[in-house]
Amino acid sequence: MKLFMYMNDQDELCIVYPAKKNDIEFVLGKLSDQEYYNHIKSVSIPSYIHDADIAEIDSSEIPKNMYFRNAWELKNGKISINLKKCYSIKLERLKLIRIEKFNDLDKKQIIAESKRDFKEIEEILLHKQQLRDMPNVLKLEEIYDLESLEKYLPEIFIKNDLLKIV
Repeated sequence: MKLFMYMNDQDELCIVYPAKKNDIEFVLGKLSDQEYYNHIKSVSIPSYIHDADIAEIDSSEIPKNMYFRNAWELKNGKISINLKKCYSIKLERLKLIRIEKFNDLDKKQIIAESKRDFKEIEEILLHKQQLRDMPNVLKLEEIYDLESLEKYLPEIFIKNDLLKIV
């Protein structure tokens, strides 16, 4: 199936899955290929997008893995993956996991404080500091394989039973 792609004004790759030509012709009557294209463009593609900025692609060329979907770009009529955007996406997802880790540690800290377990409180505070430092010590740019980047978890998420949700 042929699809249409363009980059929108937020620098996001948009993919249009048009209705089949036969289905549109059932409603509008017989259309030439150009009329079909013009109809799809007028209905599905914003008017500020120029014809030169629209690419046609076969659906089989769409990457199967959607984890880094927001890093896809249109380059020379093909989908390319912006690695810098992949790093940003991964970092934001790790930060979401980190929030859950902070919540778990906050609960543990309240319990430890109620028991006046100062050793436990000290360990919790250390873990919290490691979580705060996590974005600054990550070396995501050293991972060039997208599958490895997708699966990557910092050691702080894995050690000391902090890995409860991913």
